[in-house]
Amino acid sequence: MSLEQLKIENFRIIENAEFVPSPHLNLILGPNAAGKTSLLESIDCLSRGRSFRSRKISNLLRSGAKVMRLSARIYQHSGPSIPIGMEKSLKTTRIRVRASAAQSMSKLTAELPVQAIHPQSHELIQGPPQQRRAFLDWGVFHVEQRFIGVWQRYMRALKQRNAALRTALPNHAIIAWHDEMSETANLLDQFRKQYIQSLIPIFSAYISYLLQEPCVNIRYQRGWEDSIDLTRMLTRNLSEDQKRGYTQSGPHKADLLITYGEHVASEVASRGQQKLIAAALKLAQTRLLVERSQGGCVLLVDDLPSELDEKHENLLFNEIAKLDTQVFITSLDRGEIDLQRWKHQKVFHVEHGRISELL
Repeated sequence: MSLEQLKIENFRIIENAEFVPSPHLNLILGPNAAGKTSLLESIDCLSRGRSFRSRKISNLLRSGAKVMRLSARIYQHSGPSIPIGMEKSLKTTRIRVRASAAQSMSKLTAELPVQAIHPQSHELIQGPPQQRRAFLDWGVFHVEQRFIGVWQRYMRALKQRNAALRTALPNHAIIAWHDEMSETANLLDQFRKQYIQSLIPIFSAYISYLLQEPCVNIRYQRGWEDSIDLTRMLTRNLSEDQKRGYTQSGPHKADLLITYGEHVASEVASRGQQKLIAAALKLAQTRLLVERSQGGCVLLVDDLPSELDEKHENLLFNEIAKLDTQVFITSLDRGEIDLQRWKHQKVFHVEHGRISELL
């Protein structure tokens, strides 16, 4: 799977652009604030409805524009290319997949998996648990077809229980949701455990290569005590949940505990080390998806030299080049990257939001 064509309208500083990328490496050159990162963000937004830099449509919409439009054709190794598109305004979102209207962003995400390594990647290590849950669930979503349906069932039940807690409904109206929450929670826990078990060996190999010391470990924390069924946990915590007005335990509270040596990585690892750990996690996730699916993944790499020395930058590029996936990399200088690592490459120049291919 790869993007074979991309059209961008009114996204950040890009007013109107269309280009045909390479299925392997795409090097995006240009001065600072020229639109290089905006180009990568548009790909991320087409996949997830938001970018790795912002969740707010107001930040992504070009100044003075009312609507932004993103569309692409996705190449498949077997079968015809797939047309996808998204139109967003401050109030509405319209999605099309395979020439038909779609009701959920998950339809786009399924067709266009996108992973990004960027200057804020260290927040995966240092940030709140929801960032690590999102990372985990992105991976599970792409390898376990049942995940999205089970997750939606769990979230509906959680929403109903929380509403009952907030409005002080009687105990039986709250407890009525416990069986549905427990059943779906056990499935989500199973999916996540299986995924992490597959991810950890790949991650460990990457981190040993990048940091050259096997000192980083991951432990999955499911969101409630391991020794107790969620139904019992919810019943036991009922009075406390009623005081707080929300459910404190369940898969919506899951996390990944990332340790560096004997300490939590966010507390002892430097910013550069955190960025390498995050990059190793994302490379592992990309590689696992490439191995598990016939589709693959688009990898975005923005401003890699930020807080990485030349040695670690080269180590990271060596591993990225080994992945059988389409890559978009931003750079100020064409000479910063050894293009010969890739089978085929294209170089684009971006300035004032305009994109042109360089020969």
